[in-house]
Amino acid sequence: MRENGLRLVKNKNMNNFIKENWFMLSTSFVIIILGLSFYWYQLRPSFIKEECSLIQLDDKTVDLYNKVEGLKSIIIDNKYRKATESEYNYCIHSKGL
Repeated sequence: MRENGLRLVKNKNMNNFIKENWFMLSTSFVIIILGLSFYWYQLRPSFIKEECSLIQLDDKTVDLYNKVEGLKSIIIDNKYRKATESEYNYCIHSKGL
């Protein structure tokens, strides 16, 4: 019997807390939803596009590119090259965009 009384007290306390702080709780909920939406629709796609725009090369490929005169200009920071359109599209789709 005493256990039921404790549950009622806990429920009353929770109900009072919600009634007293409904504005703060709803504002917090809205801010969290807006923050998650901003991340999902703005930041995440830009990070994925940036990641997919360059292809990392291994050391053997970098050496090969350096040996061929016309390919030297393709290498960026001595380990990356710009992705082709098909590589970029594949990467974008594989990451969910």
